[in-house]
Amino acid sequence: MNKIFINLIDRVNTIYTRTVWRDNESDDGFTDIGFVIKNILVHTSPTKIADHYNSNITKFDVGRLLQAFSYAEGSPDYCLVHLFTAQPFSNGVLGLGYIASPKLGTSGGICSEGTYIQNKLVYFNTALSSARSSYGGPVITREADIVTAHEFGHNWGSPHDPASLECSPVSSAGGPYIMFTYSVSGYDQNNKIFSPCSKRSIKRVLQAKSSICFTEIEHTFCGNQRVEPGEDCDVGLPKDGAGNDRCCSSDCKFKSNAVCSPLNSLCCSSSCQYLPAGEICRKSDLNSCKENSVCKYVHSFAMNGKSAECPTANATADGTPCLDEGECQNGECVSFCEKKNINMKPCICENETESCFRCCRSKISNECRPFIQKNFDKPKILKDGTRCIHGYCSNGTCIREVQDLIEHIWNIIDKWDINSFIKFIKNNMVGTVAILTLCIWIPVSIFVNSIDREASLDYEREISWIFSNNLVDSKKRVRIVEGLQHVDQKF
Repeated sequence: MNKIFINLIDRVNTIYTRTVWRDNESDDGFTDIGFVIKNILVHTSPTKIADHYNSNITKFDVGRLLQAFSYAEGSPDYCLVHLFTAQPFSNGVLGLGYIASPKLGTSGGICSEGTYIQNKLVYFNTALSSARSSYGGPVITREADIVTAHEFGHNWGSPHDPASLECSPVSSAGGPYIMFTYSVSGYDQNNKIFSPCSKRSIKRVLQAKSSICFTEIEHTFCGNQRVEPGEDCDVGLPKDGAGNDRCCSSDCKFKSNAVCSPLNSLCCSSSCQYLPAGEICRKSDLNSCKENSVCKYVHSFAMNGKSAECPTANATADGTPCLDEGECQNGECVSFCEKKNINMKPCICENETESCFRCCRSKISNECRPFIQKNFDKPKILKDGTRCIHGYCSNGTCIREVQDLIEHIWNIIDKWDINSFIKFIKNNMVGTVAILTLCIWIPVSIFVNSIDREASLDYEREISWIFSNNLVDSKKRVRIVEGLQHVDQKF
Protein backbone atom coordinates (compact mmCIF):
# COMPACT_ATOMS: atom_id res chain seq x y z
CA MET A 1 0.00 0.00 0.00
CA ASN A 2 2.75 2.46 0.94
CA LYS A 3 4.53 1.89 -2.38
CA ILE A 4 1.43 3.10 -4.19
CA PHE A 5 1.68 6.50 -2.56
CA ILE A 6 5.46 6.60 -2.81
CA ASN A 7 5.28 6.01 -6.56
CA LEU A 8 2.64 8.70 -6.96
CA ILE A 9 4.73 11.25 -5.09
CA ASP A 10 7.81 10.26 -7.11
CA ARG A 11 5.97 11.05 -10.33
CA VAL A 12 4.70 14.38 -9.02
CA ASN A 13 8.16 15.18 -7.69
CA THR A 14 9.54 14.74 -11.21
CA ILE A 15 7.10 17.38 -12.49
CA TYR A 16 8.26 19.86 -9.84
CA THR A 17 12.01 19.27 -10.01
CA ARG A 18 11.97 19.75 -13.79
CA THR A 19 10.18 23.10 -13.50
CA VAL A 20 12.06 26.41 -13.42
CA TRP A 21 10.00 28.86 -11.37
CA ARG A 22 10.64 32.21 -13.01
CA ASP A 23 9.06 35.35 -14.45
CA ASN A 24 10.29 34.84 -18.00
CA GLU A 25 12.65 32.72 -20.08
CA SER A 26 15.63 34.99 -19.39
CA ASP A 27 15.20 34.71 -15.62
CA ASP A 28 17.30 32.10 -13.79
CA GLY A 29 14.55 31.50 -11.24
CA PHE A 30 14.31 28.57 -8.82
CA THR A 31 14.97 25.01 -9.93
CA ASP A 32 15.49 21.49 -8.54
CA ILE A 33 12.81 22.00 -5.92
CA GLY A 34 10.63 19.04 -5.06
CA PHE A 35 9.48 16.55 -2.44
CA VAL A 36 10.98 13.96 -0.14
CA ILE A 37 8.79 11.66 1.91
CA LYS A 38 9.45 12.18 5.59
CA ASN A 39 6.75 10.05 7.19
CA ILE A 40 3.80 7.83 6.32
CA LEU A 41 0.98 7.11 8.75
CA VAL A 42 -1.71 4.59 7.81
CA HIS A 43 -4.96 4.39 9.77
CA THR A 44 -6.12 0.79 9.99
CA SER A 45 -9.18 1.55 12.12
CA PRO A 46 -11.37 4.59 12.84
CA THR A 47 -10.24 7.12 15.42
CA LYS A 48 -12.55 7.01 18.44
CA ILE A 49 -13.03 10.76 18.61
CA ALA A 50 -16.26 12.07 17.13
CA ASP A 51 -14.78 15.30 15.79
CA HIS A 52 -11.69 13.67 14.28
CA TYR A 53 -11.23 13.56 10.50
CA ASN A 54 -10.70 9.79 10.79
CA SER A 55 -13.88 9.17 12.77
CA ASN A 56 -16.14 6.36 11.59
CA ILE A 57 -18.60 8.48 9.61
CA THR A 58 -19.24 7.58 5.99
CA LYS A 59 -20.24 10.92 4.47
CA PHE A 60 -18.79 14.39 4.93
CA ASP A 61 -18.34 17.78 3.34
CA VAL A 62 -14.95 18.19 1.69
CA GLY A 63 -14.35 21.66 3.13
CA ARG A 64 -15.06 20.52 6.65
CA LEU A 65 -12.90 17.47 6.11
CA LEU A 66 -9.89 19.60 5.26
CA GLN A 67 -10.60 21.88 8.21
CA ALA A 68 -10.74 18.92 10.58
CA PHE A 69 -7.64 17.41 9.00
CA SER A 70 -5.79 20.69 9.45
CA TYR A 71 -6.96 20.92 13.04
CA ALA A 72 -5.59 17.44 13.79
CA GLU A 73 -2.56 17.08 11.52
CA GLY A 74 -1.38 20.51 10.36
CA SER A 75 2.12 20.84 11.75
CA PRO A 76 5.21 23.06 11.69
CA ASP A 77 7.31 19.87 11.59
CA TYR A 78 6.54 19.59 7.87
CA CYS A 79 6.29 22.19 5.15
CA LEU A 80 3.19 20.51 3.79
CA VAL A 81 0.78 17.82 4.99
CA HIS A 82 -1.46 15.99 2.50
CA LEU A 83 -4.40 13.65 2.94
CA PHE A 84 -5.16 10.96 0.35
CA THR A 85 -8.54 9.27 0.61
CA ALA A 86 -10.79 7.07 -1.50
CA GLN A 87 -13.94 8.75 -0.18
CA PRO A 88 -15.89 10.26 -3.10
CA PHE A 89 -17.06 13.85 -2.72
CA SER A 90 -20.28 15.33 -4.06
CA ASN A 91 -20.61 17.39 -7.24
CA GLY A 92 -17.51 15.93 -8.86
CA VAL A 93 -15.11 17.40 -6.30
CA LEU A 94 -11.77 15.63 -6.27
CA GLY A 95 -9.49 17.70 -4.05
CA LEU A 96 -9.00 20.77 -1.93
CA GLY A 97 -6.01 22.80 -0.80
CA TYR A 98 -5.05 26.07 0.85
CA ILE A 99 -3.21 28.64 -1.24
CA ALA A 100 0.09 30.06 0.01
CA SER A 101 0.63 33.80 0.10
CA PRO A 102 3.96 35.53 -0.62
CA LYS A 103 3.25 37.65 2.44
CA LEU A 104 5.20 36.55 5.51
CA GLY A 105 3.32 35.66 8.67
CA THR A 106 0.26 34.33 6.84
CA SER A 107 -1.51 30.99 7.16
CA GLY A 108 -2.12 28.55 4.34
CA GLY A 109 0.16 26.52 2.10
CA ILE A 110 3.88 25.97 2.45
CA CYS A 111 5.76 27.37 5.42
CA SER A 112 2.47 28.35 7.04
CA GLU A 113 2.28 30.28 10.29
CA GLY A 114 0.02 28.86 12.97
CA THR A 115 -3.33 30.41 13.86
CA TYR A 116 -5.00 30.12 17.27
CA ILE A 117 -8.50 28.66 17.11
CA GLN A 118 -10.20 27.89 20.41
CA ASN A 119 -6.85 28.21 22.20
CA LYS A 120 -5.27 25.64 19.87
CA LEU A 121 -2.49 26.54 17.46
CA VAL A 122 -3.65 25.26 14.06
CA TYR A 123 -1.51 25.03 10.93
CA PHE A 124 -3.11 25.19 7.49
CA ASN A 125 -0.18 23.82 5.50
CA THR A 126 -2.58 21.16 4.24
CA ALA A 127 -4.43 19.76 1.23
CA LEU A 128 -6.32 16.61 0.30
CA SER A 129 -7.25 14.57 -2.76
CA SER A 130 -9.46 11.58 -3.48
CA ALA A 131 -8.91 8.47 -5.56
CA ARG A 132 -12.59 8.41 -6.54
CA SER A 133 -14.89 10.73 -8.40
CA SER A 134 -18.29 11.58 -7.00
CA TYR A 135 -19.77 9.16 -9.53
CA GLY A 136 -18.04 6.25 -7.80
CA GLY A 137 -15.41 5.47 -10.40
CA PRO A 138 -11.68 5.48 -9.70
CA VAL A 139 -9.40 8.27 -10.88
CA ILE A 140 -6.88 6.98 -13.40
CA THR A 141 -3.17 7.28 -12.75
CA ARG A 142 -2.38 10.18 -15.05
CA GLU A 143 -5.27 12.23 -13.65
CA ALA A 144 -4.38 11.35 -10.04
CA ASP A 145 -0.86 12.64 -10.69
CA ILE A 146 -2.16 15.88 -12.17
CA VAL A 147 -4.69 16.39 -9.37
CA THR A 148 -1.97 15.97 -6.73
CA ALA A 149 0.37 18.30 -8.63
CA HIS A 150 -2.52 20.79 -8.93
CA GLU A 151 -3.18 20.78 -5.18
CA PHE A 152 0.52 21.14 -4.41
CA GLY A 153 0.52 24.06 -6.85
CA HIS A 154 -2.05 25.87 -4.73
CA ASN A 155 -0.08 25.04 -1.60
CA TRP A 156 2.92 26.65 -3.28
CA GLY A 157 0.99 29.81 -4.10
CA SER A 158 -0.51 29.41 -7.56
CA PRO A 159 -4.15 30.31 -8.22
CA HIS A 160 -5.95 28.94 -11.27
CA ASP A 161 -4.63 29.93 -14.64
CA PRO A 162 -6.43 32.93 -16.15
CA ALA A 163 -8.42 32.53 -19.36
CA SER A 164 -5.67 33.83 -21.62
CA LEU A 165 -3.90 32.45 -24.68
CA GLU A 166 -0.64 32.45 -22.73
CA CYS A 167 -1.82 30.37 -19.79
CA SER A 168 -4.99 28.57 -20.96
CA PRO A 169 -4.41 27.59 -24.60
CA VAL A 170 -6.79 25.33 -26.51
CA SER A 171 -5.94 21.71 -27.22
CA SER A 172 -4.72 22.45 -30.73
CA ALA A 173 -2.16 24.83 -29.20
CA GLY A 174 -0.90 22.35 -26.61
CA GLY A 175 -3.87 22.36 -24.27
CA PRO A 176 -4.32 23.79 -20.76
CA TYR A 177 -1.71 23.51 -18.01
CA ILE A 178 -1.78 21.87 -14.57
CA MET A 179 -3.44 24.84 -12.86
CA PHE A 180 -6.31 25.10 -15.35
CA THR A 181 -9.63 25.86 -13.66
CA TYR A 182 -11.14 22.62 -14.94
CA SER A 183 -9.61 19.18 -14.71
CA VAL A 184 -7.31 18.14 -17.52
CA SER A 185 -7.11 14.71 -19.08
CA GLY A 186 -3.35 14.32 -19.40
CA TYR A 187 -3.72 13.82 -23.16
CA ASP A 188 -2.38 17.23 -24.23
CA GLN A 189 1.30 18.16 -24.02
CA ASN A 190 0.74 21.03 -21.57
CA ASN A 191 -1.36 19.00 -19.14
CA LYS A 192 1.61 17.92 -17.00
CA ILE A 193 3.55 21.17 -16.90
CA PHE A 194 2.99 24.54 -15.22
CA SER A 195 1.97 27.64 -17.13
CA PRO A 196 4.00 30.87 -17.20
CA CYS A 197 1.35 32.38 -14.91
CA SER A 198 1.79 29.62 -12.31
CA LYS A 199 5.57 29.89 -12.49
CA ARG A 200 5.41 33.62 -11.78
CA SER A 201 3.02 33.19 -8.84
CA ILE A 202 5.00 30.37 -7.25
CA LYS A 203 8.30 32.20 -7.73
CA ARG A 204 7.03 35.06 -5.56
CA VAL A 205 6.15 32.64 -2.76
CA LEU A 206 9.50 30.84 -3.04
CA GLN A 207 11.37 34.14 -2.91
CA ALA A 208 9.56 35.07 0.29
CA LYS A 209 9.38 31.73 2.10
CA SER A 210 11.77 29.09 0.78
CA SER A 211 14.51 30.11 3.19
CA ILE A 212 12.14 29.64 6.13
CA CYS A 213 11.27 25.97 5.89
CA PHE A 214 12.99 24.46 2.85
CA THR A 215 16.13 22.37 3.38
CA GLU A 216 18.68 20.50 1.31
CA ILE A 217 17.64 17.00 0.39
CA GLU A 218 18.54 14.10 2.66
CA HIS A 219 19.39 11.06 0.58
CA THR A 220 18.37 8.69 3.36
CA PHE A 221 15.92 9.20 6.18
CA CYS A 222 15.04 6.46 8.65
CA GLY A 223 11.34 6.75 9.38
CA ASN A 224 9.79 7.46 5.98
CA GLN A 225 8.73 3.82 5.39
CA ARG A 226 10.98 3.69 2.34
CA VAL A 227 13.97 1.32 2.40
CA GLU A 228 17.02 3.35 1.36
CA PRO A 229 20.77 2.62 1.16
CA GLY A 230 22.10 1.49 4.54
CA GLU A 231 18.67 0.37 5.81
CA ASP A 232 17.35 -3.18 6.22
CA CYS A 233 13.79 -1.97 6.65
CA ASP A 234 11.80 1.17 7.44
CA VAL A 235 8.44 1.06 9.21
CA GLY A 236 8.04 4.72 10.16
CA LEU A 237 8.98 7.09 12.92
CA PRO A 238 9.19 6.01 16.58
CA LYS A 239 6.25 8.28 17.46
CA ASP A 240 4.15 6.20 15.07
CA GLY A 241 5.04 2.98 16.85
CA ALA A 242 8.11 1.98 14.82
CA GLY A 243 9.95 0.88 17.95
CA ASN A 244 7.21 -1.65 18.69
CA ASP A 245 7.34 -3.31 15.27
CA ARG A 246 7.97 -7.06 15.39
CA CYS A 247 10.45 -7.14 12.52
CA CYS A 248 12.15 -3.75 12.26
CA SER A 249 13.88 -1.61 14.88
CA SER A 250 13.56 2.16 15.20
CA ASP A 251 17.02 2.53 13.59
CA CYS A 252 15.82 0.70 10.45
CA LYS A 253 17.62 -2.60 11.11
CA PHE A 254 16.13 -6.09 11.26
CA LYS A 255 15.42 -7.33 14.76
CA SER A 256 16.79 -10.65 15.99
CA ASN A 257 15.74 -13.59 13.76
CA ALA A 258 13.94 -11.28 11.32
CA VAL A 259 14.91 -11.50 7.65
CA CYS A 260 12.31 -9.14 6.21
CA SER A 261 9.49 -6.75 7.05
CA PRO A 262 5.94 -7.26 5.70
CA LEU A 263 5.45 -3.50 5.71
CA ASN A 264 8.20 -3.10 3.14
CA SER A 265 7.97 -6.41 1.27
CA LEU A 266 4.90 -8.28 0.02
CA CYS A 267 6.62 -11.68 0.15
CA CYS A 268 7.28 -11.39 3.88
CA SER A 269 5.11 -12.98 6.55
CA SER A 270 3.90 -11.40 9.78
CA SER A 271 6.56 -13.49 11.54
CA CYS A 272 9.28 -11.65 9.59
CA GLN A 273 10.13 -14.65 7.39
CA TYR A 274 9.95 -15.19 3.63
CA LEU A 275 6.70 -16.46 2.20
CA PRO A 276 7.03 -19.77 0.35
CA ALA A 277 7.65 -19.80 -3.39
CA GLY A 278 4.38 -19.81 -5.32
CA GLU A 279 2.48 -17.72 -2.77
CA ILE A 280 0.37 -15.05 -4.46
CA CYS A 281 1.64 -11.65 -3.37
CA ARG A 282 -0.40 -9.48 -5.75
CA LYS A 283 -3.64 -10.66 -7.32
CA SER A 284 -4.42 -10.22 -10.98
CA ASP A 285 -6.57 -7.37 -12.15
CA LEU A 286 -7.82 -7.19 -15.72
CA ASN A 287 -8.09 -3.43 -15.41
CA SER A 288 -4.34 -3.21 -14.88
CA CYS A 289 -3.65 -5.90 -17.51
CA LYS A 290 -1.49 -7.96 -15.15
CA GLU A 291 -1.68 -11.60 -14.09
CA ASN A 292 -1.10 -12.86 -10.54
CA SER A 293 2.29 -12.07 -9.03
CA VAL A 294 3.78 -14.94 -7.03
CA CYS A 295 6.74 -15.09 -4.70
CA LYS A 296 9.59 -16.73 -6.60
CA TYR A 297 12.59 -16.22 -4.39
CA VAL A 298 13.50 -18.89 -1.86
CA HIS A 299 15.60 -18.95 1.29
CA SER A 300 18.85 -19.56 -0.55
CA PHE A 301 18.60 -16.05 -1.95
CA ALA A 302 18.24 -14.44 1.46
CA MET A 303 21.60 -12.76 1.46
CA ASN A 304 20.91 -10.60 -1.59
CA GLY A 305 18.01 -8.83 0.14
CA LYS A 306 15.54 -9.59 -2.65
CA SER A 307 13.86 -12.72 -1.42
CA ALA A 308 10.94 -10.87 0.13
CA GLU A 309 10.14 -8.81 -2.95
CA CYS A 310 6.99 -9.44 -4.98
CA PRO A 311 8.13 -9.82 -8.60
CA THR A 312 6.61 -7.96 -11.52
CA ALA A 313 3.55 -9.76 -12.83
CA ASN A 314 3.30 -11.10 -16.36
CA ALA A 315 1.14 -9.09 -18.73
CA THR A 316 -2.25 -10.36 -19.80
CA ALA A 317 -2.69 -11.14 -23.48
CA ASP A 318 -2.76 -8.20 -25.87
CA GLY A 319 -6.30 -7.37 -26.91
CA THR A 320 -7.84 -8.33 -23.58
CA PRO A 321 -10.68 -5.85 -22.82
CA CYS A 322 -10.09 -3.41 -19.98
CA LEU A 323 -11.72 -0.27 -18.63
CA ASP A 324 -13.82 2.10 -20.71
CA GLU A 325 -13.75 -0.09 -23.81
CA GLY A 326 -9.98 -0.04 -23.87
CA GLU A 327 -7.71 -3.02 -24.41
CA CYS A 328 -4.51 -4.43 -22.95
CA GLN A 329 -1.30 -3.75 -24.85
CA ASN A 330 2.08 -4.83 -23.49
CA GLY A 331 0.69 -5.06 -19.97
CA GLU A 332 -1.02 -1.68 -19.97
CA CYS A 333 -4.66 -0.73 -20.42
CA VAL A 334 -4.79 1.71 -23.30
CA SER A 335 -7.80 3.85 -24.13
CA PHE A 336 -10.48 3.13 -26.70
CA CYS A 337 -8.89 5.45 -29.26
CA GLU A 338 -5.49 3.78 -28.86
CA LYS A 339 -6.73 0.28 -29.66
CA LYS A 340 -4.76 -1.34 -32.47
CA ASN A 341 -7.67 -1.36 -34.89
CA ILE A 342 -8.20 2.38 -34.33
CA ASN A 343 -4.65 3.72 -33.70
CA MET A 344 -5.62 7.25 -32.75
CA LYS A 345 -5.20 9.39 -29.64
CA PRO A 346 -7.92 10.11 -27.06
CA CYS A 347 -9.11 13.68 -26.76
CA ILE A 348 -12.07 15.82 -25.70
CA CYS A 349 -13.89 17.61 -28.50
CA GLU A 350 -13.67 21.38 -28.03
CA ASN A 351 -17.10 21.96 -29.59
CA GLU A 352 -19.44 21.84 -26.61
CA THR A 353 -22.20 20.13 -28.60
CA GLU A 354 -19.77 17.29 -29.45
CA SER A 355 -17.96 17.21 -26.13
CA CYS A 356 -19.98 14.29 -24.76
CA PHE A 357 -19.27 12.08 -27.76
CA ARG A 358 -16.38 9.62 -27.79
CA CYS A 359 -13.68 11.71 -29.51
CA CYS A 360 -10.33 10.66 -30.96
CA ARG A 361 -7.46 12.67 -32.44
CA SER A 362 -6.08 11.69 -35.83
CA LYS A 363 -2.32 11.17 -35.93
CA ILE A 364 -2.31 12.49 -39.50
CA SER A 365 -4.48 15.61 -39.38
CA ASN A 366 -4.18 16.18 -35.60
CA GLU A 367 -7.92 16.90 -35.57
CA CYS A 368 -10.03 15.89 -32.57
CA ARG A 369 -13.40 14.66 -33.80
CA PRO A 370 -16.21 12.33 -32.68
CA PHE A 371 -15.26 8.77 -33.52
CA ILE A 372 -17.49 7.01 -36.05
CA GLN A 373 -16.75 3.35 -36.72
CA LYS A 374 -18.57 3.15 -40.05
CA ASN A 375 -20.26 5.53 -42.44
CA PHE A 376 -23.71 6.65 -41.26
CA ASP A 377 -23.02 5.37 -37.73
CA LYS A 378 -23.79 7.80 -34.93
CA PRO A 379 -21.03 8.87 -32.51
CA LYS A 380 -21.11 7.06 -29.20
CA ILE A 381 -22.40 9.12 -26.28
CA LEU A 382 -20.21 9.08 -23.19
CA LYS A 383 -21.72 7.89 -19.94
CA ASP A 384 -22.98 10.31 -17.32
CA GLY A 385 -20.25 11.81 -15.18
CA THR A 386 -17.61 11.63 -17.90
CA ARG A 387 -15.54 14.77 -18.23
CA CYS A 388 -16.35 17.16 -21.11
CA ILE A 389 -14.93 20.48 -22.23
CA HIS A 390 -16.53 22.72 -19.58
CA GLY A 391 -17.96 20.34 -17.03
CA TYR A 392 -19.42 16.85 -17.02
CA CYS A 393 -21.74 14.82 -19.23
CA SER A 394 -25.37 14.20 -18.35
CA ASN A 395 -27.64 12.48 -20.87
CA GLY A 396 -25.25 13.39 -23.66
CA THR A 397 -25.10 17.07 -22.74
CA CYS A 398 -22.05 18.87 -21.35
CA ILE A 399 -23.23 20.52 -18.15
CA ARG A 400 -21.32 23.72 -17.48
CA GLU A 401 -19.89 24.28 -14.04
CA VAL A 402 -20.15 27.68 -12.43
CA GLN A 403 -16.72 29.15 -11.85
CA ASP A 404 -16.07 29.56 -8.14
CA LEU A 405 -13.98 32.09 -6.31
CA ILE A 406 -10.77 31.02 -4.65
CA GLU A 407 -10.73 32.07 -1.03
CA HIS A 408 -7.42 32.46 0.69
CA ILE A 409 -7.10 30.98 4.13
CA TRP A 410 -5.59 34.14 5.60
CA ASN A 411 -8.76 36.04 4.68
CA ILE A 412 -11.16 33.32 5.82
CA ILE A 413 -9.62 32.94 9.26
CA ASP A 414 -10.39 36.57 9.96
CA LYS A 415 -14.08 35.76 9.48
CA TRP A 416 -14.11 32.82 11.86
CA ASP A 417 -15.52 32.94 15.33
CA ILE A 418 -15.81 30.28 18.01
CA ASN A 419 -19.40 29.42 17.12
CA SER A 420 -18.67 28.84 13.43
CA PHE A 421 -15.68 26.69 14.25
CA ILE A 422 -17.67 24.60 16.75
CA LYS A 423 -20.37 24.18 14.12
CA PHE A 424 -17.91 22.86 11.55
CA ILE A 425 -16.38 20.46 14.05
CA LYS A 426 -19.79 19.10 15.03
CA ASN A 427 -20.73 18.61 11.38
CA ASN A 428 -17.44 17.04 10.36
CA MET A 429 -17.79 13.63 8.77
CA VAL A 430 -15.03 11.36 7.59
CA GLY A 431 -14.28 7.82 6.45
CA THR A 432 -11.34 5.68 7.41
CA VAL A 433 -8.11 6.91 5.89
CA ALA A 434 -4.40 6.43 5.62
CA ILE A 435 -2.03 9.33 6.09
CA LEU A 436 1.18 9.87 4.19
CA THR A 437 3.52 12.54 5.42
CA LEU A 438 5.97 14.03 2.98
CA CYS A 439 8.99 16.11 3.42
CA ILE A 440 9.88 18.21 0.49
CA TRP A 441 13.44 18.73 -0.39
CA ILE A 442 12.91 21.90 0.33
CA PRO A 443 10.65 19.79 2.40
CA VAL A 444 7.09 19.90 1.85
CA SER A 445 5.63 17.04 3.87
CA ILE A 446 2.50 15.16 3.32
CA PHE A 447 -0.01 12.94 5.05
CA VAL A 448 -1.68 10.38 2.85
CA ASN A 449 -4.97 8.62 3.45
CA SER A 450 -6.72 5.50 2.25
CA ILE A 451 -9.46 3.14 3.41
CA ASP A 452 -9.17 0.71 6.30
CA ARG A 453 -7.43 -2.39 4.99
CA GLU A 454 -8.95 -4.56 7.68
CA ALA A 455 -12.43 -3.42 6.69
CA SER A 456 -11.99 -4.37 3.04
CA LEU A 457 -9.24 -6.45 1.47
CA ASP A 458 -10.93 -5.94 -1.87
CA TYR A 459 -10.39 -2.20 -1.54
CA GLU A 460 -6.64 -2.63 -1.21
CA ARG A 461 -6.51 -4.61 -4.43
CA GLU A 462 -8.61 -2.00 -6.15
CA ILE A 463 -6.65 1.00 -4.93
CA SER A 464 -3.47 -0.74 -6.11
CA TRP A 465 -4.55 -0.52 -9.72
CA ILE A 466 -6.03 2.94 -9.27
CA PHE A 467 -2.56 4.29 -8.51
CA SER A 468 -0.55 1.82 -10.61
CA ASN A 469 1.45 2.90 -13.62
CA ASN A 470 -1.27 1.68 -15.96
CA LEU A 471 -4.26 3.31 -17.58
CA VAL A 472 -7.12 2.03 -15.51
CA ASP A 473 -10.29 4.03 -16.03
CA SER A 474 -12.35 6.22 -18.29
CA LYS A 475 -12.03 9.97 -18.65
CA LYS A 476 -14.27 11.23 -15.89
CA ARG A 477 -15.22 14.88 -15.48
CA VAL A 478 -14.27 15.69 -11.93
CA ARG A 479 -13.69 18.88 -10.08
CA ILE A 480 -11.22 20.03 -7.48
CA VAL A 481 -12.14 22.43 -4.75
CA GLU A 482 -9.40 24.70 -3.50
CA GLY A 483 -9.44 26.83 -0.39
CA LEU A 484 -11.30 26.58 2.85
CA GLN A 485 -15.02 26.42 2.19
CA HIS A 486 -16.26 27.17 -1.31
CA VAL A 487 -13.03 27.40 -3.22
CA ASP A 488 -12.52 26.14 -6.75
CA GLN A 489 -15.49 23.92 -7.47
CA LYS A 490 -13.85 23.09 -10.72
CA PHE A 491 -11.75 20.04 -10.97
